[in-house]
Amino acid sequence: MSRHRAIRNLDVNDVLDEDDYESSFEEEEVQDEFDESQLTNEDLDLLYEGLDYIHDAVGKNDVLSDRQIKETLWYYYFNKEDTLDWALGIYDI
Repeated sequence: MSRHRAIRNLDVNDVLDEDDYESSFEEEEVQDEFDESQLTNEDLDLLYEGLDYIHDAVGKNDVLSDRQIKETLWYYYFNKEDTLDWALGIYDI
């Protein structure tokens, strides 16, 4: 019977405050941004191969910067076709 009273008197907010997951997550720096300097040589080869592929397909223009294309290649794991679809679909080139 006493266990029921302990649960009934339990303050949920106090228990949740004890586990402060939010602050520990903010303290860790999450690397979601594209950083070309962190890529391996193989990844750099794929990146520049994909960049050349996109430039050959759509040409150099003011709408797409090299940075945007590189970030998109990185996002799509260096898949040239998906990146080309993105370039053609988003920017109507």
